[in-house]
Amino acid sequence: MKLSGEQRKKLQDTLIDSFPNTISLERMLSFELDRNLIAITGEGSLQDIVFKLIQTANSQGWIEDLVRAALKSNPRNPKLIAIAKEFLTNHWQTPSVTSYQTPPDSSVHQVALLSEQGINYSKLRDFLANEQWKEADNETETLILEAACRKGQLLNVESIQKLPITDICTIDKLWVTSSKGHFGFSVQKQIWEDNQKNTDNEYKLYCLFGNRVGWRKHEKWLQYKDITFNLSAPKGHFPQRGLEAVLLGKTIQWWSNESLMSLGLGENLFSEFFYRVSVCNL
Repeated sequence: MKLSGEQRKKLQDTLIDSFPNTISLERMLSFELDRNLIAITGEGSLQDIVFKLIQTANSQGWIEDLVRAALKSNPRNPKLIAIAKEFLTNHWQTPSVTSYQTPPDSSVHQVALLSEQGINYSKLRDFLANEQWKEADNETETLILEAACRKGQLLNVESIQKLPITDICTIDKLWVTSSKGHFGFSVQKQIWEDNQKNTDNEYKLYCLFGNRVGWRKHEKWLQYKDITFNLSAPKGHFPQRGLEAVLLGKTIQWWSNESLMSLGLGENLFSEFFYRVSVCNL
């Protein structure tokens, strides 16, 4: 992908806004791309350095990597999100919830199994292709923890913020494709956001979400054995175990412990996780 002059100017302004000093830009390039900023651009003002960085990345063919790295390093910056949506739409696309209202032509076996961590998603793909929802659900929990490098541990806000976007997108696309838009993180994100309009109380939002996706009935959280393992389940019913990992990890089976739910554990982590999903949804 080669940027036009107007696009290079827009990216330059966005990078300066997102990384307002040389050291923050240097850190991003080193941590995310293992590149030396000064070796690429030399000394100079921040504006000159960013100009030379974009010029080099554009001519050498790694401009998309630069945009992804900047977004990964600063995922809450609205200008970076807008730039990524504009520049990477045809190269880094996770389907939106609405795009799968009509069943896709491609099967789940045609989903690219991309991973920043070198994770093998073929087992999850095969479970989903055979509509083995329970097996796929348990596999999703394992994969989320692996992607976060948190096997056997809890996920916290910091580890959620570092979840590789590529891996979230792969897991979501497998679920959405196999269920024809009925299951998936992006489906759940939309339900979560819809319910945000109905309350400003985090725990009430958590309960409303549980009601909508069928994890909670008659004001009680269902045990895992009581959920529905087929496509007749409410929209957004799966993944469950993947979000269990987001909440407390494998050390506590919170679905079977209503007292934990009554404490309101995890709603802030859900919000953080679904924000991460929205960053992925370019």
